[in-house]
Formats: sequence, C-alpha cells, structure tokens
Amino acid sequence: MIPVVVVPGLFGSGLRIEEDASHHEFDKKILWPPGAGILPQLTGAVLADGIDADDFANAMELFLNDLCPVDGIKDAEGVRIITDAQHVRNTFEAFPPTKLPHEFWKLGYKEGENCAYIPYDWRLPPSVLHDRFNLWENMAKTIEELDKGTGVALLAMSLGNLAVLYFVNFAEKTYGREWLDKHVHSLVQCGAPNLGSPQAVRGITDAVFDLPIPITPVLLTMRRMARSIGGGLWMAPRGVSAQEPIFYLRRGGALLLKDVQAEVNDLTACGFESEDSATCIEFKVDWGEAN
Repeated sequence: MIPVVVVPGLFGSGLRIEEDASHHEFDKKILWPPGAGILPQLTGAVLADGIDADDFANAMELFLNDLCPVDGIKDAEGVRIITDAQHVRNTFEAFPPTKLPHEFWKLGYKEGENCAYIPYDWRLPPSVLHDRFNLWENMAKTIEELDKGTGVALLAMSLGNLAVLYFVNFAEKTYGREWLDKHVHSLVQCGAPNLGSPQAVRGITDAVFDLPIPITPVLLTMRRMARSIGGGLWMAPRGVSAQEPIFYLRRGGALLLKDVQAEVNDLTACGFESEDSATCIEFKVDWGEAN
C-alpha cells in the first residue's frame, strides 16, 4: 500500500488562534474557515437583533485584525495564529462534499501510519512559511517517515496543488532529484489551478470574490482581506493564461481586468522592506476603437 500525504486547499487548511492578548475569549478558537470559528460568535448577536451595518463592520474588524497578517508576513501584535490539523481531518474525513471517498478509508489508510495531513498558513507567502515554520523541511521529514520503500503519493486539493509544486521545486533544489525519485511515488492533483486564476487578480484589485459568511461585508473590509493575504498572489495567473491579457467592461462602465501577470523583481530600491513580500502588478489596457 502506497502511503498518502494530503495537502488541503485554502478552505481545508484551518487556522486557530493560539493566543490573542487583547481578546482572550478567542484563545484556542478556530479563526478559519469563517463559518466554523469566531466569526459566527462575533456576528451572532448582530444578526439576532437585525443586521446593522456598523455593528457588522465592527465584528468584521475584530475578525480581520486576527486573520490579516501585518505587512503580509506576520501576525498582529499580541496575536499568534497556528494551523489547525483537526479541521483538516474533519474536512477530509467527515464533511461532504470534500471528504475522501469511503473506499479510500476502507483500503486501510490510517493517519500516522500510512497517511498524513500537511496543513499550512495560506495567508503567508511560501518563502515566509519556509523561514518561520520550516514547513517544507517538515513536509520532507513526514514523507521520509511514511515511506516504507514504495515512495509516497502526494494528494493535493485546490491551492494545495501550488503548495505541492513549490515543495517539489524546493525538494529538488535542496535534496536533489534522486530524493524525489526515491520518496515521491506520484502526485495526484484535484482541482489544480496550475496556471493561476484571474479571480485572484479580481480579488486583489476590486475585492470581487465570494466569502461564506452570513451577509455581504463592506467593500473596504473585503479589500483589506484580499490585499493582505499571500494566498491570492499564489493564485496569480501564469504561463499561457497570462500571455494575452484579457479585460471586459462591467455594467456601469468600470474597467475590470481579467487576466494579468504578477511579477516579483528587485524592488528594495523602491522602499519595500523585503523582496519576498513585494509584488509588482503591471496593468496594460488597449482601448481599441472605443471612445
């Protein structure tokens, strides 16, 4: 039996508040996904009394203060966020439609013996995950421990596919191609955004994306979230999907870019503190014959 390492997507990789110095009532509570943690607690009273925009905005502010990393790379002062392995287990073992097929578990897979979950903090760039948490080294150790001579199958979901591709490149540069050939049997991709997604750019530029919460938050709240998390830039279009920029006009005449390419260069001279967290997006618009 080939061991399996499961790498979840954005909604499968849960986050937990280990400590919040300003709000100890949030300690040990689930932060992400939003429907399973503190957000219902924050908004419950608001919804029970009727939706009030100001009250809801205040509740969202508390939620985002913990969720959104400062400068895109660190938790807010007095806050410590960790990945939540239990949520990953629930996602893949219990809750449809993301649970793995029953036949998979009937084959005899058991966590810790021939199956492991690799949650990650999708809010942060992969280089920061390396520097702060040794995520990719720890993933390599997990693979080595599970491998009994057959190699390990990497099962990735959604954004987790990009995490796995980053790991594969990291492992080849760090341990060599021989290590990959020995320890990685196969890569199984489910819903893989290998070429990125224009939706990521829409979220960053126009805060247009769906969030599973009871009511629609204000635009500025959505923009703050979209522009502070690393997961959005992981999903930036690349390859052939970014070779021919596409745009369209929304109702009302606002121009919304559908396909652009994110590029990281030497930007320290422009005042950025770190190249690892700086991204330059260039927008090119061809009006054609429009007046």
